[in-house]
Amino acid sequence: MSHIHIPDGILAWWIWLPALILVVGLLTLIFKGWNQEEARRLIPLAAMMSALMLITMSVPLFIVPVHLTLAVLAGLMVGPKMAFLSILVVNTILASLGHGGFTLIGLNTLIIGAEMFVGVSIFRFISKRVPTLPSAIVATIIGILLSLSMSVGLIATTVGLVEALPHEDHDHEEHDHSDEEGRILQVPERFNITLPEFYHVQSVSVIDDHDEHYKVVLISDDVEESMHELMEALIEAGWDKSDNSDLHHGWYLKGNVELHVKVDESKTDTIELELTLLSDEQLSDHDHDHDHDEDHNHDHEDVDTILSELNYLGFSGWLAVIMIYLVGILLESSATGFIYQSLKQIKKD
Repeated sequence: MSHIHIPDGILAWWIWLPALILVVGLLTLIFKGWNQEEARRLIPLAAMMSALMLITMSVPLFIVPVHLTLAVLAGLMVGPKMAFLSILVVNTILASLGHGGFTLIGLNTLIIGAEMFVGVSIFRFISKRVPTLPSAIVATIIGILLSLSMSVGLIATTVGLVEALPHEDHDHEEHDHSDEEGRILQVPERFNITLPEFYHVQSVSVIDDHDEHYKVVLISDDVEESMHELMEALIEAGWDKSDNSDLHHGWYLKGNVELHVKVDESKTDTIELELTLLSDEQLSDHDHDHDHDEDHNHDHEDVDTILSELNYLGFSGWLAVIMIYLVGILLESSATGFIYQSLKQIKKD
């Protein structure tokens, strides 16, 4: 539940880079105090736990729109050091599969690692007085609450609260693109922009074409994926992204061209791109942090829209959000408790 799926290019470097450096530092400490004999003994079990975590973190549950991690279970089975390595490996594989960007590997490892370490520490403390099953359940609940708070807080403060809310998985009609040519957005040379092929875009329409302003509309069968492709391509092409950008709006600047990419909130299949040529005076005075009040109000509208559409177990709005997380926490803590009680004999062997 604590795994962050934000693609590369969304979070600023000063957020993800320190996390990655910290992970490298923790790995150095782990290897420095490594017990090779114990490591050889635990590697097969750690591989099994890594595979189990990879499955639970990549396959969505059908009864609740969240993913389990089983990080605390891994820590109980192989110890915090080996479990931290497993978490790093799993996050790296998930990033390779598109479940979050590569720049998120450090943050995801730290957040899920914190869940694991706190859960194991609490279990070791209370299991001296309480039976194994309830100890594992309570420890997992506390660990998840910590990591969930960290991930939701990070997403809400950097990308926006709307992205921190649990989303129901919607079925999309499958399209066979094997014989379909990707569409390349043709933009006049005066705007100096090159974008990749869009395999999810069904149509491209120019709705405004002037000397200093150019606006097009993309109709896509997967708006989220198209936005990810756009944002990653713009970053790779050298466009400077504003800190105000999120998964629904992106402000970019390159040379004297300003680009605003946004999802049309009134149409779930539409992305708008507005390019504007800026004068020298506009460039000198240009500030991408403009219109904070408008962005703030827009974010509230997005949150209200998501909450109004969210229903779970007969609850709606914030109650549905709470119930989704409660069910997810209950499922993971129960699974951790029962699996650990059943497999702890392996650990002894």
